[in-house]
Amino acid sequence: MSVFVLADIPTAPPPARRWDGLVHELVGADGSTWVLTDWRSGVFLGTDGVLGLMEAPAERYTSTSPAVAGSTWRGSWVKERPVRWRVHVSHRDRSRWLSLHRAFFGALSTTALATWRVGFPDGSWRSLDVRLTGTGPHAFAHDPVRRGWAVIDVDLVAEDPWWRGNPVVQSWSDDTEDKLFFGGAAMAGPTFFLSSSSLIDSAQMSNPGDVDAWPVWTVRASGKTSAVSLGVGGAQITAAVDMDTGDVLVIDTDPRRQSCTLNGTRTRGLLVEHEFAPIPPGAHVDLDISLSGYGSVQAAIVPRWARCL
Repeated sequence: MSVFVLADIPTAPPPARRWDGLVHELVGADGSTWVLTDWRSGVFLGTDGVLGLMEAPAERYTSTSPAVAGSTWRGSWVKERPVRWRVHVSHRDRSRWLSLHRAFFGALSTTALATWRVGFPDGSWRSLDVRLTGTGPHAFAHDPVRRGWAVIDVDLVAEDPWWRGNPVVQSWSDDTEDKLFFGGAAMAGPTFFLSSSSLIDSAQMSNPGDVDAWPVWTVRASGKTSAVSLGVGGAQITAAVDMDTGDVLVIDTDPRRQSCTLNGTRTRGLLVEHEFAPIPPGAHVDLDISLSGYGSVQAAIVPRWARCL
């Protein structure tokens, strides 16, 4: 009597088109890094079904009147950005598929942020912070552990919908002490000193993004400093301080995390005026900066875009 045993024949995963121009990376909530365009890693992003590279959804505000045809636009509000990936998880050694699958999904979290990074052929990058919302009602059509592969749709959300670029940082500084610029005892001309105001009067900054960028101001004292004034487009921040060499004042104007710290300690009482203002998109603006004392002023922005591409 013959006994026939039907062996499970491993089937190859469905073919996936590869990314030839863009590089996709995930920096996980656990600190791990996954290159999602390297199919050899065993976890890679399919080119079909990727959501989140273009504009985030927006809600329009309009008003209507029986005296005017159509509607009048009053404004808009950009919502959180939905993100969807079609992720292929595959391993030649089927016994290792489960550990690979668990490691990748362990890099995503419903409570902590991960970062999706997209690289371009010119070497630049844009990034988006994302949070896992689920994998939908996913139904496995086969035993993925036995066959060593699966294709899973992953749903994420970016509460901050803007794609970020590389930070832009500019600084304007003054020497700790007045420095001899020209003249003096050994020269024929009169003594002339370069003061702090002459160094920062010409301060300017550009925002290469297409969304407002909120500066983080950092003032580092290199001597006695009693007042700081920082302005963008007529909006002014004024701080009454008692700073000395080594003291650091940081003012973050981003509405999501506005703060003022002196040597790492949060304090708002230093701000006499606090009219926070962004660097407008695509603009090259003059900054109104002044110091009563000595030190350096740094402005840092993170350019933001409505689209990744």
